[in-house]
Amino acid sequence: NPSNAVARLDVSVDLSEIALVYGRIGQPAQALKYARRALLIRQELAAADPKNVLARRRLGYSHLSLASELLATGDMPGALESARISIQIFADYVATNPSDTQAIVWLAYGYLDKADALSRLGQRQAACQAYRSIHETVTRLDKSGAAAQQIAEREPGLKPKLVSCDGAQRIQ
Repeated sequence: NPSNAVARLDVSVDLSEIALVYGRIGQPAQALKYARRALLIRQELAAADPKNVLARRRLGYSHLSLASELLATGDMPGALESARISIQIFADYVATNPSDTQAIVWLAYGYLDKADALSRLGQRQAACQAYRSIHETVTRLDKSGAAAQQIAEREPGLKPKLVSCDGAQRIQ
């Protein structure tokens, strides 16, 4: 039922999951198609109830997912824009929900997608600043250490990127 917000949210969750599966099996064009469809629904849901912080959080996740898929398809300007929107949404969200570890992780991943896109565009200084923002954000917000642990487990290549920013090596 298109007028039922709960049903539309369920559809957006399903579309996001399908996008994740396509991304994991190496079909970024298909993943992108489903991520965009989920994003459209979540944009509509967030616009329909601007005070609904969970709708905004879900919208942030959809932008993060889209940024990752745009990176995978080589659309760096699109990835940068989606990452920027995701960062803004999650920064606003964690300002009022500082104990939400998952939102802190997603904020860090927004910076990671931004940094990776900038790196691929050859904008080394801007990429390094975005990589540093991951560390600064997690250090400032993650009082329990859970977000840092989750990021370290999922992104083992992040530390070498930070080191290469501080040294003379090129970011990979």
